Amino acid sequence: MKRKNTELIINALIDPSMPIASKGLSKKEAVVQKTILSKMLGPLYSQFLKAPELSPEQLEQIKVEIPIELRGVLKELARTLPHSPGGRPRKLTTEESRKSGQIIDDLVYKGVDRSIALRQVANKKGVSLRTVQRAYGNYRAWKLSPKLGRKR
Repeated sequence: MKRKNTELIINALIDPSMPIASKGLSKKEAVVQKTILSKMLGPLYSQFLKAPELSPEQLEQIKVEIPIELRGVLKELARTLPHSPGGRPRKLTTEESRKSGQIIDDLVYKGVDRSIALRQVANKKGVSLRTVQRAYGNYRAWKLSPKLGRKR
């Protein structure tokens, strides 16, 4: 088969605008498709080059049928892969949360109202009041929990 026709078929398999990606695959599945196909199609490329020449009708039929056939296989494969770790990154690390909690406790000990202390720490750290409230709650739970080998 001519190099041009072989590349048309290979590109039809990898191109995300083709039916394999446009019919029900998420972006994540499309990325998985492209990665897997690019690894799988290396050996196929040489086989396509050795194959007899196809008529234009056969070439179009292959460009349509192959992606449809592979789509089901790829969807099953994508389901077996572990999902990517999600969630938003934390604004404050565990250590920063504990330091913030200690600062709030120190301010409250000095007579500053807790809500004002929380706002001051939030402004100082450049995060929202709710983030500091959450961090302070975690700090209090950590501080009051009985842990072996940890001084209070």
